[in-house]
Amino acid sequence: DTFPILEELMLDWYSAEPIAEFFWKLQVCELYDKFSTTQNFCNLKTLHVKDFFIEEIYPHGLVDKEGQHIRIFEGLRGLELSEMPNLLHLWNENSQPGRTFQNLYYLKVSKCGRLKNLVPSSISFQNLNHLKVSECHGLSCLVTKSTAKSLVRLSTLIIIDCKRTTEIVTDEGEDEAGDEISFRQLNTLQLHGLPNLKGFNLSNRTIRFPLLNYVTVTGCPELKMFSNGVLSTPKLKKVELAKDNEKLPRGDYLPINEKRLWEGDLNTTIKRFWEDEFDTRIQQLFTEKDTFPNLEELMMDRDCAEPLAEFFQKQQVCELYEYRGFSSALAQGLCNLKNLHVRHSFVGELCPYELFDKDRQDLRELDLSEMDYFLHLWNENSQPGSTFQNLEYLKVSKCGRLMNLVPSSISFQNLKILEVCKCHGLSCLVTPSVAKSLVQLWNLGINECNKMTEIVRDEGGDDVGDEISFTKLQFLTLYCLPSLKGFNLSNRSIKFPLLKYITVIGCPELKIFTNGVLNTPELTGVGLAENDERNRWGDYNGKEFWEGDLNSTIERFWEDNFDTCIQQLFTEK
Repeated sequence: DTFPILEELMLDWYSAEPIAEFFWKLQVCELYDKFSTTQNFCNLKTLHVKDFFIEEIYPHGLVDKEGQHIRIFEGLRGLELSEMPNLLHLWNENSQPGRTFQNLYYLKVSKCGRLKNLVPSSISFQNLNHLKVSECHGLSCLVTKSTAKSLVRLSTLIIIDCKRTTEIVTDEGEDEAGDEISFRQLNTLQLHGLPNLKGFNLSNRTIRFPLLNYVTVTGCPELKMFSNGVLSTPKLKKVELAKDNEKLPRGDYLPINEKRLWEGDLNTTIKRFWEDEFDTRIQQLFTEKDTFPNLEELMMDRDCAEPLAEFFQKQQVCELYEYRGFSSALAQGLCNLKNLHVRHSFVGELCPYELFDKDRQDLRELDLSEMDYFLHLWNENSQPGSTFQNLEYLKVSKCGRLMNLVPSSISFQNLKILEVCKCHGLSCLVTPSVAKSLVQLWNLGINECNKMTEIVRDEGGDDVGDEISFTKLQFLTLYCLPSLKGFNLSNRSIKFPLLKYITVIGCPELKIFTNGVLNTPELTGVGLAENDERNRWGDYNGKEFWEGDLNSTIERFWEDNFDTCIQQLFTEK
């Protein structure tokens, strides 16, 4: 009876499991990093799940000790899922959902890159009022026709930044398109940053929106027509449209040069806008290779990069958006690049090694971000040659499936700055072979990689008697790494002759820096904080500690801050 009427709680991954049984009356819960005790939250009204590595929210085979099917979430009114890189579906296609989501009032899903379909056709959302989906780049459509028909109370529908979505309601695998759909209560529809969207529904099905009076469409260059079938929107008198938009910090979009148009009906309005804004091609600017003979910097999306590559032999800085892989023409066209930024792309590796001219590579800066299917920079079986040997700056962020940064054969002999952020598939950063090549590295930052247990990991054939020296490293930041147990967990000697600044924030499993001999002659303090809370000036609430050496300092801080357990608060139900 410690908290007999507790109704709202936020739990992290190492607290939820052992104390879940105390919270049968809990109505609002926010969970981080782990989700295996769903039966203990049977009275939840609101659930927010973040930074989890599961493939489905509710395993359909979940049973209790007596073998009875566990009925959970039947009273759930609000569900929010975010930053779950392995999530494939909310509910398994072969399960029997019963009444699980039938009382749901609002549903928000964001940053779930592998999500292929929101729910199977068997799911009914008969009480859903608000649906928002953002940054789910695996979704080719939102819902099937069967699920769409159940949305009789939906009033707000918002789809943002889903790169592969081609239609909102799909007829694929279902019956004939002669059966109409009516969104009876839908009042607001927003479509932002959907580069592949071709229509709300691509069949000839009749679709009715009797109460729709607010429609916003921005950044949808392939949307030439709203729907192919009969379309009824009796209340709609204008559409807010913009060719481009700007992403705001909270994930919403701000239209750029927005227009309010109306051409008598929704289809004609969409068509007219597309003709005015998108029915031209950038290739019309180019007639021969010398059009821009000295062009050195350019940003291109996937539609422009391939056909225009031959024009940019002198280009040195390039940003590629939504590219689907290097062809030989593109690789050769960009052969003189010094700075490459790739984001929102759907490839498993940066470039097949055979496409690169290994003797011509002079890449100095490489920035990879928001690549949901990215597995590695370079294939383990390839021969990299000198491809990355001149690289000075490398940043990799929000690549959730990245399992290893580079194979042991890669050398980073000129790399000076290395930043890795929100790559939750990484359990370590580099092998000793790669670490030994980092002779010029002076700044290393690792942020929010939830599965990372160590920075340098010894492989089976490594000789731990061979020391590693980070000759030039001066700055080291380890931020919000909940699984990190050490910089290196072997008995290898590690030297940091110039290291002066270390910041360690939110690393609850870090009890010791390294097990082997550790040499940091210039270090006289370590910035440490239990979590990432900041003061009113935006600075971390951390302090500088020193216990004579780095290992002792880390160990003392852990004993003072983490060597207790939240379970001590609870003695009985």
